[in-house]
Amino acid sequence: MKLSLGFSLVILCINFAAYADVKLFTLRPSKSHFEYLIPVREGYHFIDELNLYKNSIRGNSDLSSAVTTLQLEQFRLGQIRELTNERISQVLILANRGSDLGMPLDVGGQARIKKLSEKLSNSTSLVVMPLAIGIHLNDADRIDFYEKISLNFSGVIALGGADVSPDLYNEENSRSRDINLTRDKFEIEFLKHWIKKGKGFLYGICRGHQLIAVALGFKLIQHIDSHGDKEWENHKIIFQETRYNIFKKIFNAKLLSIRVNSYHHQAVQFSNHNPEIELAAVATDGVAESLISKDGRIFTTQFHPEFMDGFFSKRFFSYLNNKFKGGVNISCQHLFRQ
Repeated sequence: MKLSLGFSLVILCINFAAYADVKLFTLRPSKSHFEYLIPVREGYHFIDELNLYKNSIRGNSDLSSAVTTLQLEQFRLGQIRELTNERISQVLILANRGSDLGMPLDVGGQARIKKLSEKLSNSTSLVVMPLAIGIHLNDADRIDFYEKISLNFSGVIALGGADVSPDLYNEENSRSRDINLTRDKFEIEFLKHWIKKGKGFLYGICRGHQLIAVALGFKLIQHIDSHGDKEWENHKIIFQETRYNIFKKIFNAKLLSIRVNSYHHQAVQFSNHNPEIELAAVATDGVAESLISKDGRIFTTQFHPEFMDGFFSKRFFSYLNNKFKGGVNISCQHLFRQ
């Protein structure tokens, strides 16, 4: 009996995917670095995978413009451990800058990650997912890599950074700057997989807020004024009534607004196309400052709580610490409803 070419390819892909076997390891190049997540395929040695990743970065015009030679040199062999599903809460930091790879903490290259680590609980283990780490993997291995992440991490934090490429939301570039389509494609692919699996909490900051919104089908406003395009701004945000009422849960009070920091020139173009995502806070000029899924598993802020102190920061990160304590096992595929 003859099989059609299309059906044969489907069977081939299924069999190929079934043999994908990727283990998770972490690398700490020096005591000044955080741990980095490295996928190691069956039949490969750790050092081989590390070199394949670095060579793939060098060989890609987009990514090589984002990572310097010095940063790649500092992203070297060091302390290695295999990652297991431990009792401690493990949170994955989605990195997007070359400086996240190699610059030691005392130089300041990882200052924003350091700020997060200071705010989060000591019982939370932070692991950094390097920029475009799956670039050297084939499709089946990369999906298996994402599957293993969903089994081993209770949460993901998408960091702030440069503009998101408008290619991802099907628009021409009008006012976007410093875009890197290759980087963005790897991040958006991972975020969509994490959201669909629905086994953990997802939090996005600034660029992370915008990137998660794009993964959920929203578009971005490519430029706004007076929100800290060149320097930090301070302004008021107004809390919105939502099913989950995230800010009431954080503050356990009847606060209607609070002042936050701001350093961005792009914003989420909020609409009602996705009924599972609600607007949790807006600036006084209507800019979307926070999104929340109706089940509370996805939360984003345009502002940077990691660079805030006092009452707000203490309550905010107390809430995040509680959310990162355990994973969730209910599918979130409905979040992609158009």
